[in-house]
Amino acid sequence: MKNTHLLHSLYCTFRLTTLALFILTSSQLRAQVDCERNFILQKQSQIDSFHLNFPSCCESPKSIYIMGSDITTLDSLVYVKQIRQDLIIQNNAQLVNLKGLRNLRSVSRNFFLFNNKELTHVDGLDMLNYSKILKIWQNEKLANLAGLNGLVEANEIEIFESPSLVNPNAFNGLKKCGRIIIRDNPALINVDGFTGLKNAGWISIRLNPVLSEITAFKYTETMSSLI
Repeated sequence: MKNTHLLHSLYCTFRLTTLALFILTSSQLRAQVDCERNFILQKQSQIDSFHLNFPSCCESPKSIYIMGSDITTLDSLVYVKQIRQDLIIQNNAQLVNLKGLRNLRSVSRNFFLFNNKELTHVDGLDMLNYSKILKIWQNEKLANLAGLNGLVEANEIEIFESPSLVNPNAFNGLKKCGRIIIRDNPALINVDGFTGLKNAGWISIRLNPVLSEITAFKYTETMSSLI
């Protein structure tokens, strides 16, 4: 009789342990699947709850697309440290700053910032040290890019069609970049910054109608071409 009770107890323990392992494994698999998603955040509420809904991958999501008429702040993305593919911030009519991205260190593929009508600066990107491709355009009130002085390496940087940009005054931490394009900026007077750039490939600065001075690239040692 005692043996029967013992066997029954062991069987129950085994079933509970198996169930617990199944739940744990299922949760881990679900978290892994979640982290392989492209996150499309179109409402402020989705940004505010991102770290609560996806705690296992909020530090290193695959891709994040931010595009919403009511989005005003990215503060709840403060846990994001790495984007494994793309970060696209576009068509946000009320977004005024990027301070919620203050812990972001790298974007492995594309970082596009465009058509954010109220964005006046990019402060908050100070920790960003790598982006394969960085493109910034059509942000009506963006006057400078000083928040990008921490960027160390990029394959390509393109800044264009930015109507309020007077002087980028940025990228002083950049050491290496394959291609830099600064074009079609109607208010651009001076191109300053890039003081740490040692190695550059192709640099094109063109179609900036009021540009009068280029003080950047003075310490660049190797450059394929400057147009």
